[in-house]
Amino acid sequence: MSDRMAGGVMSSVLALVALTLSAASTPAVAVVKDDAPQTFAIDFEDYPATGPGTPAGPGITDFYADLGVTFNSPSVLDYDQGIAIEGFARSGSQVAEHCYSQEFCSVPIRIDFDDPQARVGMWVGYSWTGLERTDEVMMIGYDAEGSRVAVASVALPGGDIVPVDTFVEVWSPEVPIRSVEVRWDDAQTPTNGLAIDDVTFEPWAPSVSPDPDGSIDLGKAEIGSVVEGVFDVVNTGNTAVAIDEVTGSEGLVVVESLCTGVSLLPGERCAVTVVMASESAGVIGGFAAVSTSAGGLSVELISSFVEPEAAPTTSVPEPVTTVAPPTTEAQPVTTGQPVTTEASEIPLVTISRQEPDDEETGGALVPVVLVVGGAYALRRRARARKATLPIPRVRVNATRPSASLAPADREVEVFARLVSAAQSYDWPEE
Repeated sequence: MSDRMAGGVMSSVLALVALTLSAASTPAVAVVKDDAPQTFAIDFEDYPATGPGTPAGPGITDFYADLGVTFNSPSVLDYDQGIAIEGFARSGSQVAEHCYSQEFCSVPIRIDFDDPQARVGMWVGYSWTGLERTDEVMMIGYDAEGSRVAVASVALPGGDIVPVDTFVEVWSPEVPIRSVEVRWDDAQTPTNGLAIDDVTFEPWAPSVSPDPDGSIDLGKAEIGSVVEGVFDVVNTGNTAVAIDEVTGSEGLVVVESLCTGVSLLPGERCAVTVVMASESAGVIGGFAAVSTSAGGLSVELISSFVEPEAAPTTSVPEPVTTVAPPTTEAQPVTTGQPVTTEASEIPLVTISRQEPDDEETGGALVPVVLVVGGAYALRRRARARKATLPIPRVRVNATRPSASLAPADREVEVFARLVSAAQSYDWPEE
């Protein structure tokens, strides 16, 4: 930075001559960031300004206090006045610069905010001809304690005057920004001629939303069955959001949460899986409560439970070749092939029960099918050998396993408890 150090200590007279000579030349073209904001909060056009080559007016401090913004007294110059430079400012003709008509000055431009900010950006340029090589302009964001939380830099091309059309921005999604400084990457380099325009800032605004939004209809299900639903938690704000826990109301069980203990950056999402069951017909609703650093979020899920359809009276079961001793007790359990649904694989468990040897049943071996439809419930379906035999349907509940078990171990334990409950259930007589 030594080449520009000499330029920083030039007398103001030589600086004005340099500006005059360069004003007629074509300004160097700087690259504008493609995703830079197209609106701005402060453009300095309403501040009383003087032109280059004339005495500077009062430095800007709390002029924008109504926006919660304070500057450290840089000068505001109007480049349509005095020794004008056409097209130097990004919008209008006024920009803010520090160290105007001073020597040995390397004071950065500092902006303080009353409220926490997530993003702060501005356009930068250089009004002197002393920038003989590409150099870096640095923006540093600080938190309320004065610690750095974000740093960004952009290169200004060397050579002639550089219009204020290069965008630089700092973003801090996890710690709010309360002030920024703009200077050269070497803090000792004079900041004479370093200009800013169109200061933008975006207040700290954490937010989360469910996807889909509104009540989630899980559809129709039979009484005694378990219906599953999935929704996402989406970070819709401009800061990181920590998800503390996800809990379900009565009648709704959270079986899997990929959100608990997760910190979501803006635009990120995580999934929550829940199940519902009902012993009575009607529309049943439940709520999943999501606790986050951005506040609470409640998601409503509903399902319509209906009476099971009656089994066809003309259906005849497949012939059973297994012969078992006459008994009314459940026989050893055998596991059938899983049934694949859109949501998951549901394992089947079959218990064979010998009916009494009477005229109605003929001692038929009746298969009892236990469907593991969710976390902690079973139902059985029995088909009789003769159409006159009623079809029993019962529900068997098993206690929950310890929450300290790993998910895979918990599933095994749940299945084992369901089978044990089925074996020990006092099946009613048909």
